[in-house]
Order: sequence, then structure tokens, then C-alpha cells
Amino acid sequence: MSAIYGVVRRAPVERSTLECMDAMLAHRGERGDHWLREGAGLGVRMLATTPEALAEPAPLVRDGLVLAADARIDNREQLFAKLATPHAERSSIADGTLILDAYRAWGEGCVEYLVGDFAFAIWDERERLLFCARDRMGVRPLYYHAGPGLFVLATEIKALFCLDEVPRELDEMRVASHLLRTFWDRESTFYRHVRRLPPAHVMTVRDGDVALRRYWQLDPTVNLTLGSDAEYAEAFREVFTEAVRCRTRSSTPVAALLSGGLDSSSVAVVAREELRRTGRTPLHTLSGVFDEVTSCDERPYIEALLAQGDCVAHYVHADSIGPLEEIERVLWHMDEPFFTPHISLDWALFGAAREAGTRVVLGGMDGDTAVGHGFAWQTELLLSGRIPSFLAETRAVAANYNVAVGELRWRRGLKPSVPDPLLRSWHWLRGRRRSDTLFSREFAERIGLLGLERRFMRLPARSDREEYSRALEANIIPYALEGNNRTAAAFGVETRHPFYDSRVLELCIGLPPTQRLRNGVSRVILRNAVADLLPPKIGQRRDKANLGPSFTYKLITFERERVRQLLEAPQEIGPYVDLDALRATHRRWLERGSVHDALEVWVALMLELGLAQVRRLSAPASELRAMAGRGG
Repeated sequence: MSAIYGVVRRAPVERSTLECMDAMLAHRGERGDHWLREGAGLGVRMLATTPEALAEPAPLVRDGLVLAADARIDNREQLFAKLATPHAERSSIADGTLILDAYRAWGEGCVEYLVGDFAFAIWDERERLLFCARDRMGVRPLYYHAGPGLFVLATEIKALFCLDEVPRELDEMRVASHLLRTFWDRESTFYRHVRRLPPAHVMTVRDGDVALRRYWQLDPTVNLTLGSDAEYAEAFREVFTEAVRCRTRSSTPVAALLSGGLDSSSVAVVAREELRRTGRTPLHTLSGVFDEVTSCDERPYIEALLAQGDCVAHYVHADSIGPLEEIERVLWHMDEPFFTPHISLDWALFGAAREAGTRVVLGGMDGDTAVGHGFAWQTELLLSGRIPSFLAETRAVAANYNVAVGELRWRRGLKPSVPDPLLRSWHWLRGRRRSDTLFSREFAERIGLLGLERRFMRLPARSDREEYSRALEANIIPYALEGNNRTAAAFGVETRHPFYDSRVLELCIGLPPTQRLRNGVSRVILRNAVADLLPPKIGQRRDKANLGPSFTYKLITFERERVRQLLEAPQEIGPYVDLDALRATHRRWLERGSVHDALEVWVALMLELGLAQVRRLSAPASELRAMAGRGG
């Protein structure tokens, strides 16, 4: 992905500041440049992944407007028609020019016409106004600091610290949310004075005043009513195919992550068909395979798809990669503590993509959330009085997904029928809170942890639509997309997520529940839509690999001694973590090999190492630039 950066201030902006910001983001593109006036400067580090972008100036300066964009616009033809762009010019117009044309036509409302992945900033010299925007689901990140007489923005946090005036103070609430493995909002970072622009938001900066506005969200009242399964499948396939097609627009060969599951396989086969149609095969596939923990291995499914032809497979032997391999370099790119347990596999897969000569990688990341499993349909059946249907559906789900039917009927039926206040009290009486595991008592009391846990307790959804809307609004989605973005960018690779095309989501939210779940089978509409493209063994599968056993195996096999040393004398987490409880969890993990205990250890470990990275980024700007030259 490309990177953008900028400074607006009362005092003159120094060229050396923009040069430092460019150096901090150099891994994100092969060329960088900036525009500078006395009180404003914008810059771009360009990774050109579309044919039109190869010759596009960046930043783009025209008629008193300056654009810095990290963007791919997917509804190009629709925009060309609205803007009355001559047909002869359309094929050569890059996405940045299209954004600037849209801004000139519709002003700050331009984002409502844009479909794609983007983060951009426009400096309007006449109005002395900075206008910033981020795409609807938050695929492209944008961070900023707003202080007296100073506004700074960048694609990565570290670039903001090229200005020594930007405070580096730790936000302890983010420490708490990390330990709880949850996210309370879409704006905070581990740095109190650094914010992220939320997905689907625009921001204006004028005379030191900063204003945010949300410009898009899913409408939970929409209903899509068609006459048959075939019509629903056709409607989904049309939108999904377009979401994949526009993401194959690339100046390099196209790759797809292929795990063997339904989501990644659906993306891969639709992408392969598009490449076949346009004479651009083969599709490169990137897969992790497991030789030691074979319960995680998906090769039979991967190979079934590859047997259909027009693919070149690239494998990463995941069991040979330690979870802490290159962790210092990983943390340099992440900027903050994280808890993704399989990041070393993602790191290796994007490295394989670069070696294969591709800059564009499609993925099926979290497609089950984007389409929706539909499991709350069981709850909806019970609460609407359709008890025989509820009993039949829970029996079928239990059989298909290897869940005890009694547990399912409690979790999806009886429990959601209990009023929320009683549920909260019931959870509390059972002691279902994590404050007595990793949190130190002093830290828990200081931040009011018990009240926070009650406030953010997850309660069951009572309808399919409620569950789907809640899942898509979950704060973890943009954090996951940002993490994926930063990992790929470390290798000069751009990830694209067809399931998170807003057009796909706008269709899926209106689906009737039985297009998600029926007769114990989830994601009915997706299975029907790609049934003729997928090998039957993939299209009909109900399970997916659980990578937890592999993670536990690798953490013990490769990192046992390093984990022991880090937990024996931690330098960073002492004020926040109950070290005695953590060491007891560590001993229990070594004795039993529990995935749950392994994850608890990992969360603390990533906080220890991540806070050390936060401290490193608190160095003066001159030292940070030297770090960037060493790759962190």
C-alpha cells in the first residue's frame, strides 16, 4: 500500500520534517515526493499497483488543490459517467485524478460517490482547509495528532513522531483493552495524543478546528426480497464477482491467499475466472501448510482447487516458523502492541508474494462475518414462537458443527430470552470476568476495570439482523484490517478484501435469515452462488481448520526459552499485570499445552514487547530517522 503524510501549522513547515516522514514510510512505496508551502505540506510514498498509477504524479497538484492519496477506486465507470468524462480519456485517468475531479464536483460530499479502499487528504489553498477521508470499512489507515497550532497526519503512527511536538504519552485504557482482547472504540491508539480517523468518516481542519463526520453506514432496515434461492444466488454472485473483478486491476500478476476454507476459495475461483476471461492467468496462490500439526493442514482442499488449473501455487511451511521470528521487525511495522497469534504466518505469506513478483494479494479475510453465519436465526425462531422449527434447526446445527444440542439450545435459545439486566447479573454472579487473571489489582482499581467490564459485556443478539449488524459494526474489524495492511506493506504488497466491498455488505444486510442459515448449514447464499466454480468438497464443507494447536506447538517448540526469559524479568508490564498469576498461567501452559493458556501468555508477551516498541518510538525525531534507515 502507498502512504500519505502531512503537516498543517501556524509556523512554517520545514522540508526536513516532510523528508523525515517520507523516510519513516519508505517501505510502503518505490517513490516519494512532497508539496510544501509556508504553513502546509503534503507527501506521498507511492506504491503503484494499478496500470494507471504508474505515471501518476503524487502528490497531485491542480487548480489550488493538493491531493495526497493512498487509494484504489473501484466504481470508476460509474464515476466517469456522473462526471461526464470523455470516453477517450477514461483508460488513462488514475484514481487520484478521479478523486480530485469528484472533490471539485461535489466538495466534501465526494466520498459518498466513491467506492473502494482509500485514505486521502486534500489541501484547499483558497479556503485554507484540509479535508481528509477514509474508506467505508477502514482498509486503508489514517492517523493524526491535533494540537495547538499543529495538525499532523500519516498512514503510520511512527511518521507523526518526526515532530518532537507530538506527545508520546501512553494511553492506559488501550493497555486494558489489550489485556481483555477487546476494543472499546475506533479512534484510540496506545498513544493518548494520537488518534485514528474512523472508517466511513471525513475530517476537516480549518484554523485549528477539527471536525469529524460519518458519511456512510449500513442500513439495518433494508430488506431484499426475491423469488427463489436461484435469484438470491444470482444477485449475490453479480455483486461479489464485481467486487473481485475490480480488485484484479493490477500492474503486476495477481495473487490470492488460499487456506482451503470456503471464504478464501470463493475469492480465488472468482478471481481465476476473471483472469481467464481477460487472458491474464495464472492466478498465484499463497497457502500455509502444516507438516507437524496435521490437524491444521488443509492441503486436500487446497489441492482440489489447484487441480482445476490456471493457478501457480506457493506454499509456506507454517510449522517451521516460530511465533517470535523477526518480532522486532514486525513490531516496528505495527507501531503498537497487538495480539494476532498467527502474524508470523501472515508475515511469511506476504514475503512469498513479494518473491513471486506480485504486489496485489486478494484475501477472504473474515468472509464469514461479511456474509454472516446466521446462527442467531435459531434465537429468532424461538422468540417468535416457532418452537418446532427452533428445535429442528438447533438439532441440524449441532450435527453439522459438532456442538452439543443442549448447549446450543441454551446459548442460542433460552439464554437470549432472558432480559439483559438479569443476564448481566448472572454473568457477574458466575464470576465471568477476566480481571482476576492478568490484571494487577492496582491497575484494575485505577482504571475502574470492573465497571468497564460490565459496560462492555457482550450480550446475545436476539435476531439474525441484529447479530449481523452488530458484527459489522464491531470495532475489531478495522483493527484487523489495519494490522493486515501494515503486515503486507512491510513487503511492498497491497491486500484487497472483496468481502469488505461496501456493495457486498449492502446486499448481505438485507438478506432474509434463511439465506444465511438453513437446515443447519451456514452461509447458504455464498455456497449457492459459487457452487459451479468450487470443488464440491470445499463448497459442501462445514468445518474450518483451527490453528490453535499449531500455535501452541510452535510457541513451545521454538520460543520456550525466550518466553521464560521475558516473563522471568519483564521490563514493561509490571505496572499492569499480576506477574504471579501470569507465571502460574505460564507453568500451567507448559504442563498441559492448553491453547487458552498459550493465548493468555501470548497477550502478556505481546504487551511486554509492544510497550518496548512504544518506548523506542518515544525517542527524538533525529533518532527515529536513523531507526527507519535500519528498518527498525
